[in-house]
Amino acid sequence: MKGRWWERAGLTNRGAWLRAAAFFFALLLATPGGKARGGEFYYIMVFGSQTSPKLLRYTHTWATFIRAVGEGTDPSSYALEAHTISWFPRTLDIRVLRPWPEPGANLDLYQTLAVVHSQGEQVTMWGPFLLDKAVYDRSLWVRQVFESGIAQYRAISGPGNLLISDCIHAVAAVDPEFGREN
Repeated sequence: MKGRWWERAGLTNRGAWLRAAAFFFALLLATPGGKARGGEFYYIMVFGSQTSPKLLRYTHTWATFIRAVGEGTDPSSYALEAHTISWFPRTLDIRVLRPWPEPGANLDLYQTLAVVHSQGEQVTMWGPFLLDKAVYDRSLWVRQVFESGIAQYRAISGPGNLLISDCIHAVAAVDPEFGREN
């Protein structure tokens, strides 16, 4: 089979991604006995990418957070809001052994897929997983910190400082119990 998994699945544009997400939501919103459900639901889809053979500068972790609001079991009637935490150096050139931080950039899902695809990385997705509102809200705060321009990127970051972070710690920061505080 030729092409990337998202191309083979027909997920080459934003509309296709939203239709795929709606399919997953249909499965998650279904209830035993067919009773209608409604309200707000929060989800996370976690992604990882790497080349083969694995090279550290060509590996990446990111997550997309989704808020679904609506009534009933038909996910196409739900309003979806999505945002992504995908923390890269602003240059998009990952220098693994660089000892000092550099300006960072938070990319959206489609920008991230374009970058990792251009580098020949294979992508894996886990989820969607149901979240509670507190974790979703924290993901909004973390994204705001990264998009404010005050946080910096370092390929290998130490514990406890969100303002100097790698991609994995950027995503892990949304966990209110184990995430970074500042």
